[in-house]
Amino acid sequence: MRRVVFAVIGIAIGLSFLGITSLSLQSRRESPADSTAIKRDFVFLGPAKAGMTKAGFNPSGSITVFHLADEQGTDKMKVEVEGLPANTNFTVFLHELSDIPFGSSQYIADLTTNRSGRGSAMIRTVILEAFAIKTAGDPPTVRMEDVNLKFVAIWFADPKDSAAFLPAGFPALAFDGDRSSGPVVLGTVDPLPNP
Repeated sequence: MRRVVFAVIGIAIGLSFLGITSLSLQSRRESPADSTAIKRDFVFLGPAKAGMTKAGFNPSGSITVFHLADEQGTDKMKVEVEGLPANTNFTVFLHELSDIPFGSSQYIADLTTNRSGRGSAMIRTVILEAFAIKTAGDPPTVRMEDVNLKFVAIWFADPKDSAAFLPAGFPALAFDGDRSSGPVVLGTVDPLPNP
């Protein structure tokens, strides 16, 4: 009987150790070391800046990118913002340029602030090697234009949410899935590196 009890205890300890080791390895894969992280801070910009500042808003935030595309097929980017209007929808874009008119752009995520004006999003897509191309030919063998998308910006998703901060008659823009958005509010100014 004692042998059975010791055997069961030994198996339980072995399985526990295996489980902890497995979780540790999985955690390392899904949460890369901070030393591999690429961080960029957002700056407050765009046509709503004066109106938002007057209303007491001073948003800020950052992105943290982990280059995982070679191993996992996509990079991972965490977006964190604060100081924005509460319970408001925003969109996240990759851009060719760091300021208006931004050049080629790619819509990559939505972000919604909480009641304190904070929001975050975890995005899994190609970030560091993101580019836009324009091709020609049938089949499209001619690469006419090739631009890197090295900047990230946050836009009001709905023009109604930004209207109070803008001059009267400011037009709706197209930085949302329904092609109707407010202006940019935060953006990175330092480009992301090539991997």
